Amino acid sequence: MQKHTISSNNRPKVDKYVDKLKRHSQKNSSKTSIILSNLAIEKLKPLPVNTIYWFRGLNGFGIRISPKGIRTWIVQYRVENKNKRMSIGRYPQMSLNEARKRHTDIKFIVEFGGDPLEEKRLIRKNKKDDKTVSYLLDLYVEHSKKAGKKTYKNEYYIIRNGLGDELLQKPIAQITPREISNAVRAKINNGKPSAARHLLKYTKRLFNYGAGLFLLEQNNNPCIGLKVDVPKRKRQRHLSPKEIYKFWHGLEKLPVSPSLILAIKFLLCTASRSVEVRNMQWDDVDPYSRVWTMPTSKNGRMHRVHLSNLAMTLIDEVKQYTGHSDWVFGSARYNGRCQIIDKTIKPFKVWTLSQVFRRHFKKFQISKEFYPHDLRRTGATIVAGLFGRRDFASLLLNHTMSDVTGIYDHYSYDKEKKMAINALNKAIEIIIKSPNVESVPSFEQLREKVFNKANHSTVDTKQDFQASFSNPVSYTLSYIHDG
Repeated sequence: MQKHTISSNNRPKVDKYVDKLKRHSQKNSSKTSIILSNLAIEKLKPLPVNTIYWFRGLNGFGIRISPKGIRTWIVQYRVENKNKRMSIGRYPQMSLNEARKRHTDIKFIVEFGGDPLEEKRLIRKNKKDDKTVSYLLDLYVEHSKKAGKKTYKNEYYIIRNGLGDELLQKPIAQITPREISNAVRAKINNGKPSAARHLLKYTKRLFNYGAGLFLLEQNNNPCIGLKVDVPKRKRQRHLSPKEIYKFWHGLEKLPVSPSLILAIKFLLCTASRSVEVRNMQWDDVDPYSRVWTMPTSKNGRMHRVHLSNLAMTLIDEVKQYTGHSDWVFGSARYNGRCQIIDKTIKPFKVWTLSQVFRRHFKKFQISKEFYPHDLRRTGATIVAGLFGRRDFASLLLNHTMSDVTGIYDHYSYDKEKKMAINALNKAIEIIIKSPNVESVPSFEQLREKVFNKANHSTVDTKQDFQASFSNPVSYTLSYIHDG
């Protein structure tokens, strides 16, 4: 075997070239930090050696450019006091947004004690060409569950129902962009643009996860470049006072369990999210202080909901059905007369409440359809209209303040939240206790009855409600003039 050696004649040339690279590296060491933008990436020029540029403000996220100009996304992390580095795809085949999300996923895995490179090695060791999309989905769900992701069940059902059995049973490498596009397009054609957006978003996460485990090549990812060309539709549906009357009394006519009826009523009384009501436990309710405490809410903060007389009445009523379980509003098996035949209580499924509206909407005798989340919008609209201020509705909804002051202000606003929810429930009681739908008061009359004022516009909120907020708004409700 012939040995290749460097002759003494060529040694000075080699040493000179090595010194040149060292000087070039030292000269450009301060320039290896760039901003995260497509323009900054495009401006990068190839150097004689592989060079990694790290993005400012994003720990461990960078892009490597080879002497030939090939740009590769790089993620660096630390596990067991060892720095590890992995490539996740090439630019521009993998877009900046997709690479940024993949970097976040990897950091998420590391944060919970995982090692992405080790996961790749194990998957590669057992890799077979016949691994199906269903197999990948199971891996993804198991990973999401261990990582503490709250939405893994919802993502699982959306992907499984959206892709269908035919695509789920196909080998991962055989899935084409057209098949994913057709599945998404089917949702749009069925009048479900929101479902289409969610399906594509979650399917992208699924295949990006598979690419990270080398179950498919990143260049063969069928979701790269796919978009849903449907404008996001903002729902504005809320119920008028007369519709609230029909809805509340119409619930009693539905052939569903009493605990489900009470849960839907509770949604309106508290303006809560359905997921919060579905997961509500008896340990979270203090019947003496009449407060429902959520350890964590959507914005990551603890949230306390004051329970008014109407809400407490619903809690006391549902206790006869679910009081022996952990869940306040749970499902059980009933006979035709709503008598429990199986006392095993489980939380309602994510689709259970919406299913009631879809199946039995005609029984409400309301012309325009609505869904559970519209009850939350209804509650917020009533509160904003009663006080003439949007910040009361924001407190009721537990929305995070987006201005700079919100970073410093950690006051819980429990007193103001209590005022808002008391006003909401008093308005609901006035509506539902009307003799009939024709006698339901208009909103102006409702406002006068709630505050016992002949003219609410003269009310001094500082004096009457002991609250002072900035930026009062003029709020006009679309249902003031309901016929």
